Amino acid sequence: MDLPAADDQEAIFRFAMTFNAYEMFGSFEAAAAVARAANRSTLEEARAELFFKARAARHLGSDGHVVAYQELLPVLKAYMSESH
Repeated sequence: MDLPAADDQEAIFRFAMTFNAYEMFGSFEAAAAVARAANRSTLEEARAELFFKARAARHLGSDGHVVAYQELLPVLKAYMSESH
């Protein structure tokens, strides 16, 4: 899976939506707890954090998911390189 460019707002949103944190963690509440904790100790935790930031940005009409993605990018790259 390719990671989007750090400044491509639409691609970042699409990437964030390729991961369903609700499904992964079993419920909205469980997924939200993982995202809020921001532990980032697994790829799934990092993806959940981005998923929630993107959902919030969409709701608020902001680009907060871009800032979150830029912060998470080194973490995501590290996990993605481990899987190859």
